[in-house]
Amino acid sequence: EQEWSSHLYTTEQGGWVDSDELAQARRDLDTKIYRQEYQATWETFSGLIYYGFDMAQNNGSHNITEKDKIIYVGVDFNVSPISAVVAKIHNHKIYVCDEIRLFGSNTQELCEEILNRYPGKKIMAFPDPSCVQRRTSAGGKTDLSILQNNGFVCKVLTKHMPVRDRINSVNSKFCNANNERSLFIDRSCKNLLNTMLKQTY
Repeated sequence: EQEWSSHLYTTEQGGWVDSDELAQARRDLDTKIYRQEYQATWETFSGLIYYGFDMAQNNGSHNITEKDKIIYVGVDFNVSPISAVVAKIHNHKIYVCDEIRLFGSNTQELCEEILNRYPGKKIMAFPDPSCVQRRTSAGGKTDLSILQNNGFVCKVLTKHMPVRDRINSVNSKFCNANNERSLFIDRSCKNLLNTMLKQTY
């Protein structure tokens, strides 16, 4: 007589999570995370970090045009290079159109470069949370105040999101569990593309 047995039921099969929540999860999560959380699979996350990126499908020609009244700028305050990516949003899809890397520079010079490249645009900036720290190299000002003094509208998190959440968020934009893609990178952004293709754990 058999004394034990093994059963596997997925969250999808369990009946406790309604179809609307499952549909939302497929939109919000990338394929690996969805399979792990809702289909009871074992997923490995070693190797390539941005596995959702596909050079053929997330790459192309995307430019800021006169019709784009607002641009979105992500800023990373490395000492050298100080870096930024410039994007537009259309129909809930993000198109990264430009990358800026300045060596031996500072936040004020980065602002001037962005303003020179994109005059007359409303600039929504998303700096990393370290921007609120005062820097002696900036005359005691914060990177945030420098961005704001240059007319940038800043959206700042109070602290860094956990690394895993940041990676999952990017992967789900590259390709979610419905196989929908909503993050695209212009082919001119060589450094960003290289990172997407090669960055590993």
